[in-house]
Amino acid sequence: MNKYNFILLIMCALLSVQFSALAQPKGMMMGNDDEEEKIETPPPAPVSTPAPPPVTTPQTIDAPVSAPEPFNPSSISQPSNEGTGNIYGQQNSSNPSSNLNRGTSGTTTTGGSTTTGSGPNRNLPRGGDDIGGTDVQAPPNYEEGQFVKEPLVQDGIYEKLRVKEREVLKYDNIREADVLWSKRIWRVIDTREKMNLTFSYPDQPFVGILLDIINKSDKVKIFVDDDFTLEATAEEVMGRLGATETVEVYNPVTEEYETEVVSNEFNPELITKIRIKEDWVFDEEASQMVVRILALAPIMDVYDDNDNFRGEQAMFWVYYPSIRQDLARYEAYNQFNDAQRMTWEDLLEMRYFSSYIYQEGNVRDMRIKDYIANGVDQLIESENIKRKLFEYEHDLWSY
Repeated sequence: MNKYNFILLIMCALLSVQFSALAQPKGMMMGNDDEEEKIETPPPAPVSTPAPPPVTTPQTIDAPVSAPEPFNPSSISQPSNEGTGNIYGQQNSSNPSSNLNRGTSGTTTTGGSTTTGSGPNRNLPRGGDDIGGTDVQAPPNYEEGQFVKEPLVQDGIYEKLRVKEREVLKYDNIREADVLWSKRIWRVIDTREKMNLTFSYPDQPFVGILLDIINKSDKVKIFVDDDFTLEATAEEVMGRLGATETVEVYNPVTEEYETEVVSNEFNPELITKIRIKEDWVFDEEASQMVVRILALAPIMDVYDDNDNFRGEQAMFWVYYPSIRQDLARYEAYNQFNDAQRMTWEDLLEMRYFSSYIYQEGNVRDMRIKDYIANGVDQLIESENIKRKLFEYEHDLWSY
């Protein structure tokens, strides 16, 4: 063997050793049957939140039924989680079902006319303390096409059957044993943002579509709170929308005050925020992060008799799996191509919307604004929660 063959043999041996080293698996390969080694990732440390600072505005709508201290109307009660129908989600323990029919009672005199009873302000149902009782009005009759405008003839040169015959695909079954980690998130969609203008499309606003589905479908499940403990009916929801006012008007002929009942119609375009409750789950079998929407809630602004802003209130919480098939039968506006419009189920599932997180699951059940006062710091905390969701799945793998 000459020296050239000997050198070539040594080089081949070195290359084989190097290739064998590169072929070894690195990091954790989840779901690999040949190698059972896993890198245990410690669970995220609980976020220590300071005690909630005293809130000065907005004032709570519902006076607490029972409290350890005497109730002072000028004081502000501690905020709690959204869900039970009032501004801060506090439940009236004496009559939970009455949260859907709350209104503002009182008398207002303007320009010689006196207004009494309960009714909406700026075409929105008010919230307030039901001191001395509240006039409960009968729900208005629902008219076909009241919230969603539909043409009486074929609007186009061809009939659109793709959306009418659309059937949604069922979710993949996730076993409890395959859930490695999960996180519950509440977020807000502001329909005034440029990316979310589809939600406020005048011909078919998203809130109007929800109300249309509630009135047409018998399979929809509606709740007062986001914990799904108090169920509501479509009649109770509709009863909150179109409130009536009893107005005393002076008649110059008879020189007496006459009572007139005025009905105020609900305008879906005035709803500018929608809350979403969802779960983020890491499926160990599929080795991917899965997000599932659980509930949707339109949010309305609440004003008092003097047009002072009192806060925000969830109109109702609709269980998303019960309306998923119905949302697939309604088109969402596409500004780029009218012939290829998505359905609302596609838009929500593919997450073609902009939102911000206002609460994550925590031991005190607090929102971000309850432990962070500054608005800019609240947005920063919201982005930090989004980053943690992204980094958790990313950190499970190492390359």
